[in-house]
Amino acid sequence: MPTAIWIRVAGNDALEGTPLITYGKYKSQLAHQLLRGFHLFPYATKNLRVEVNTMKTWVPSATWRSTGTYANVFYLESFVDEMAIAGGWNPLDWRIKMTEGKPDWQLVLKTLKEKSGFRTDLPRGEGMGVAAVESHGTIAAACATVTVSRRGRLEIEKLLVVLDAGRVINPHTATEQCEGAVCWELSHAWTGGLGLENGRFVNTNFDTYNLLRIHQIPKVETFFASSGGNKWGGLGEPAGPPAPPAVANAIFYATGKRIRATPFRSQDLTWQDVA
Repeated sequence: MPTAIWIRVAGNDALEGTPLITYGKYKSQLAHQLLRGFHLFPYATKNLRVEVNTMKTWVPSATWRSTGTYANVFYLESFVDEMAIAGGWNPLDWRIKMTEGKPDWQLVLKTLKEKSGFRTDLPRGEGMGVAAVESHGTIAAACATVTVSRRGRLEIEKLLVVLDAGRVINPHTATEQCEGAVCWELSHAWTGGLGLENGRFVNTNFDTYNLLRIHQIPKVETFFASSGGNKWGGLGEPAGPPAPPAVANAIFYATGKRIRATPFRSQDLTWQDVA
């Protein structure tokens, strides 16, 4: 198990000038969007260091549906898998072990394990991957099931999401919010991406920005688990950020390759040779 975790992030804050997040025992005032996604780091470790470096760039930026959480959770939950595997752990069991003493996290992760049937021993070209986040007062965990052909053709077969948002008044509308968030973030992660040529973006509208087509959208299953009490969480965004890293982690089990950048369509997904 890890004895220390060091997180570093640098970039320009998309909402510069808005209230900063107060973080840590010394009440540090840190960049709002750059910190989202890991300012509520759930995994118990004796030593945790978080560095946030705000910098100016000439590339304009703005918010996505899940704001800064999307980008941060992608690399954080991808690396969590690498830590778990390096220690000889099943990545979902590692997350459950590292959140002991947190009943709401235990509920979500154990429900994900029960509902998804997560396993790491699927045949070559098939894979399952998991990821989780706390966002807007809601804990959301996802399990993706993918197939990748030997030549690198990706198909996302299924995305299962478990959330603890506390009280849910209208389950139907809540489910639609989750499905929309998943599809939105998978569009960015799989088929999207902005291109720059001579300092200009070449994607200027939806005719040049690739969104998921209907035949690419996976089956999305949503389960609500509540730890009780008077908890009220958000549902407009939390289901989205865990989806891309869950897919990336599934791709690893299918191909033997780690995906550390998006969109997936620009990555080499052909199978890694095994000695």
